[in-house]
Amino acid sequence: MWVFSFFYFYLYDVRNMEIARNVIDRDNYFINIADEVATRSKDPSTQVWAVIVDEKHRPVSFGYNWFLWAGDDRYLTRERPMKYYFSIHAEMNAILFSKIDLEWCTLYCNYACCENCLKFIIQSWIKTVIYKQLHVNSHINASAWSMEHPETWEAATRLILSAQSLWFQMRNVDGTPYLEDLWWWKDKIPDFLES
Repeated sequence: MWVFSFFYFYLYDVRNMEIARNVIDRDNYFINIADEVATRSKDPSTQVWAVIVDEKHRPVSFGYNWFLWAGDDRYLTRERPMKYYFSIHAEMNAILFSKIDLEWCTLYCNYACCENCLKFIIQSWIKTVIYKQLHVNSHINASAWSMEHPETWEAATRLILSAQSLWFQMRNVDGTPYLEDLWWWKDKIPDFLES
């Protein structure tokens, strides 16, 4: 009888281990869900998304880049550079439409946050930002990084360093911290930021 019990539990454990091996990790799970959120964006060049999850890993808010939710799109343009005056970033929409306190939540997004969104993320006490890609690669001009320049990188660097005492972290989905992901910028960080 004990032999049967041993083999039964052994097979049960082997089956469960096989199932566990096929389970996607939590970060990539939310990244994949958020890829669907981006399909709601009407931006012709770049679809950006954000998903906020609480400490228990439950989604609490979603956002994508677009104009005012209550506005009439006929009066607004999708052309650059004018669209930048009307667009609300995905991270901002996710924060604005959340119905709970975001303290200690995690925000998933497909691109590293701009310095403006980063201010509001930190102010909302979101604990972690996990992004899929470092830069926005425009569908219109693949060689240009939209809204990215040394001043943006410096502002983001200063914000992240100032928020580290608040337990804030921003990293790539592969685990690389944002400041290490900026490998070409890392050498240009002013001396006072390295201390």
